[in-house]
Amino acid sequence: MLKRILKVPEQSFFLLGPRGSGKSTWLRSMFTDAWCKGLRAVEPLEGLQRRIVVYPRGPVMKTRGGIDVLPFKHFADELAAGAL
Repeated sequence: MLKRILKVPEQSFFLLGPRGSGKSTWLRSMFTDAWCKGLRAVEPLEGLQRRIVVYPRGPVMKTRGGIDVLPFKHFADELAAGAL
């Protein structure tokens, strides 16, 4: 694996990047004891109300699998309004 310049943040963070750029590989290498699966591999969990992917900008979308795809501003507005 190539050495990445990204350092592990000290608090919660969003990890954004194009498909195939190594996001999951980096996560698995940095958090070896963590449970890490792609969204398509996660079965709906008991009590789960919504699966959301957040990206920098663009339209609000929904995948065929029912995952909400939200631009960051829309996500932040919903979060601030208590809608999530």
